[in-house]
Amino acid sequence: MDSFLLTLLIITLAEMGDRSQLLCAILSMRFKDDKTIILALVGATILNCAISTYLGYSVGTLKWMSPEALQLFAACAYILAGIGMLLWDRPLDMLENWKIGTLGTSFLGLFILQIGDKSQFIIGANSANADHWIFVFIASVLAILLANIPAIIYKEQLSAIVPIKRIRRIGGIIIIFWGIILIMSAMRLFG
Repeated sequence: MDSFLLTLLIITLAEMGDRSQLLCAILSMRFKDDKTIILALVGATILNCAISTYLGYSVGTLKWMSPEALQLFAACAYILAGIGMLLWDRPLDMLENWKIGTLGTSFLGLFILQIGDKSQFIIGANSANADHWIFVFIASVLAILLANIPAIIYKEQLSAIVPIKRIRRIGGIIIIFWGIILIMSAMRLFG
């Protein structure tokens, strides 16, 4: 259950102000079909989280990797994700030239955007370290939906309602701090 709560918290923080949140709002304004965009988001998220969870779990079952090595793997994922939240702001393709309808554009656009995202590495790392991968999978899907569905519903008003930049900065610091704790624990400096 610890893996569920940790994943839910960290992935929700990691997704706040992320490009997927922005793309969800843009798609919602463009297509004006929130239900279809939410359906596409759910499908893309389930598929991406399943891939990340499976790959992480596969790494976690390798016999030659010690628990400390797996913990260091997770620490690196957390620290890099946190740094990415604080520093990295890549441009977003608005998918304006995509002419495959609401469902196709939303599903493929969100699926492609989520591949290799910081959340995917955190999901994989948490799955590699979890006793029960299913908790990581469920928590990651819920967290991504929790962060992105409000962007579909509230669109550009979300930034007026929620201080996204502040949450992103604080979230990045929290995630980096958690990564440092994992390093110290893996090196047996405490815990």
